[in-house]
Amino acid sequence: MSDSTRHGGERALDVRRLKINLGQLVGSLGKGGKVQAYEQIAADLSRLAGLNGNAWSWRYVASVHSGSVEPGKKFVRVLELLLEKINPRRKQWFYFARYHSLAAVYDKSLKHEMITQHMKSLGYRAVSFTRYMELKTKAVHRMAPKALMRSRK
Repeated sequence: MSDSTRHGGERALDVRRLKINLGQLVGSLGKGGKVQAYEQIAADLSRLAGLNGNAWSWRYVASVHSGSVEPGKKFVRVLELLLEKINPRRKQWFYFARYHSLAAVYDKSLKHEMITQHMKSLGYRAVSFTRYMELKTKAVHRMAPKALMRSRK
């Protein structure tokens, strides 16, 4: 089997799965009718993708769902993010600790796995915010007497 045939089969499977998920999403939003559901989905997708002037229309979403239009790669990626309820622009804090060192990183949520792997390679382990603050408080109290003695000299 050639690469193009294999990738074409995977793409067809992805599009089929996408249509099923899109149908379920339309069904869950379809209380006011299909057009309103498609409008809501198009607005959410356009917002997630950061499309201002060239937003996807409800007709495009309906055409993808019916199978009359092949979805673009960007549409597929953004729809998967919407279905997983992931906002690619959302940022969050990640907390790490090792023997005598703490680290806090504020970055995009989508980079969670990459940040965790990098910090692990540096010898850190992920900790909760509560644990991070406990360790930080202990470190400050340990350092306080030394800082006071320096200031008295």
